[in-house]
Amino acid sequence: MKPINLLEKSATRKTALILLATTAVSASCLITGFYGLLNLDPGATLDPLSCYGREIFYSFLDIQGEAGRQSYLLLHLVDYLFITQFYPLLTIAVYKAAGKTGRSRIVSFLVWLPLVSAAADLMENILIDVAILLYPGRIEVMGTLSGLSTSCKMYTIYAVFLTIAVLLARRGIMAIVKRE
Repeated sequence: MKPINLLEKSATRKTALILLATTAVSASCLITGFYGLLNLDPGATLDPLSCYGREIFYSFLDIQGEAGRQSYLLLHLVDYLFITQFYPLLTIAVYKAAGKTGRSRIVSFLVWLPLVSAAADLMENILIDVAILLYPGRIEVMGTLSGLSTSCKMYTIYAVFLTIAVLLARRGIMAIVKRE
């Protein structure tokens, strides 16, 4: 089955609302560090950065300390769940924003953008988790690859939101033109 056909069947309002609700719950757990239960230094977390190198990567792991690194692993358990909710939600949003042009070749390409971001987010988490498990040992390339994964994730998310905005603007303009 082609991905667009799968989206046609699964991109319902009910699915989107369920994904939105579960994304909101997992995001609130992530943002608050399980509502303050985790011993994590929020100033030394890598996920919100859009770009970093191996020096920052390993200095942030040092700053976290043993308890912070263990908390980071627990936080990532929820982050893996977040990935399974947020990126499918973005995929549905791109598809729905495309409207009746949803079967076009360009939209068939655009719905993959959130999945590229999901793959980069997953890679970022795995690299951080492996680095924590190997700590104090260091594989320098992991810090570099994690930073590249984070950059790919962030810039692809920006592209997804821009895509949604452009598609919605296009739909609005087309609706205005049809009325005239």
